[in-house]
Amino acid sequence: MTYTCVCGDAYTETIAKTTDHTYAAVVTAPTCSEQGFTTYTCECGDSYIGDYVAKLAHTEVLINKKAATATEDGYTGDIVCSVCGAEIEKGEVIAATGEGVNNCSHMCHKDGFFGFIWKIINFFQKLFGINPVCECGERHY
Repeated sequence: MTYTCVCGDAYTETIAKTTDHTYAAVVTAPTCSEQGFTTYTCECGDSYIGDYVAKLAHTEVLINKKAATATEDGYTGDIVCSVCGAEIEKGEVIAATGEGVNNCSHMCHKDGFFGFIWKIINFFQKLFGINPVCECGERHY
């Protein structure tokens, strides 16, 4: 410690270091993205970090899952951590099943001009009580 007088004189005195520290502990808990540790701080200003604790496991949750339909692809879903949002596993596309989809290629199922003509014919058939059956043998209309 240095003592200084108003007149400008000064002298220094050595102060013995204390050997007994009193540390206060502050715990930082581990998460799934960071390890935990304890910070020890003495009132004299000395500090150190110790007592490390390993990261926790991710808390897995399934998101974006979608079942495939006859006409639309599905998705197995992504696995992410519900705590930190980390992507753990990317999902995969599930192809549309095609089940129940009309794959008939006859005129009654065409778009454009031929589809329009078929709709007119179908209208008159229904108007006169005729219950038409497609060339493929199914009643699609």
